[in-house]
Parts: sequence; C-alpha cells; structure tokens
Amino acid sequence: MLSDPSTYIGEYAASEYFSFVPPHLKPHAESLLECFFQSWPAVDPSAESIGRHLLEHIAPLALSETVRRDTPQLIEAYFEYLDTSGKQPGSAEWAALMPDAGAYYAERLRTDGSVKGETVRHTLAKVGRNDPCPCGSGKKFKKCCIDLLS
Repeated sequence: MLSDPSTYIGEYAASEYFSFVPPHLKPHAESLLECFFQSWPAVDPSAESIGRHLLEHIAPLALSETVRRDTPQLIEAYFEYLDTSGKQPGSAEWAALMPDAGAYYAERLRTDGSVKGETVRHTLAKVGRNDPCPCGSGKKFKKCCIDLLS
C-alpha cells in the first residue's frame, strides 16, 4: 500500500514529466489526481478495485468524453513519475495495474459519461401450487404464500 500519493501532485505538475501528459488532460490533471486520491486508502491493489474506484470518483465528474476516457492514462503516468523520481518506490506496481483498470473502467462507461449498471438476476426455484411452501411452514404453497405473488 502506498502512503498518501496525493502529496506530490503539485510537484508532478511542475516537473518535466508533466510535459508528456496529453494536452487535453493538462488543464484537468491536478484536480483529477486529487479527486482520484481523495479516498485512496480504501483501494486495494487489484485492477478491478482501481477500476471501481475510477467509476466512483471520476465518472460522476462533468468532463468531456475524451478527458473522462483518458484519465486512467494520466493516473498511470503519475504512478510512473512517483516511482521514477523516487518519491514513492514501488508505485510502478500500481502503474502496471492501470491498463487493466482502465479497460475495466472504459467498458462500464457509456458515451454520455454515465456508468452502465450491472444486471442482477435472482433465480428462484419453480414452485407448483401443490408443492410444499418454500417458506418452510409445511403447508402446501397454494394454502400458504401464493397470495404474496399477486
């Protein structure tokens, strides 16, 4: 787990590393990084958890589609800066997770910036009228809980 990575955002924006950030991300870079690292300790080191963190903290922001889509690249570049500059050794491991986290993030975003929901299907066993009631009462279903369906 990295200590607070948001400590070096200002230094990153003033460094030569920042010149490699795509021009459309530069005006938003500091605020995006601060927003992403706002609740950083809750993140565990997996691409899926980082992708979920992106969806929770970046997707709701009022950003253009390209900025929203390319934010994982900015975060990856920041992690690489932290490791290369020696500010947070070991952050290269986090940078290595960002392409998969970015893919997780991108596949759950709609073009309008909203987040796709996940379909939850509850499968229930088929119960016939004369079968025992699934509530466990011992009665037939037709004499017990069938009225709850209507």
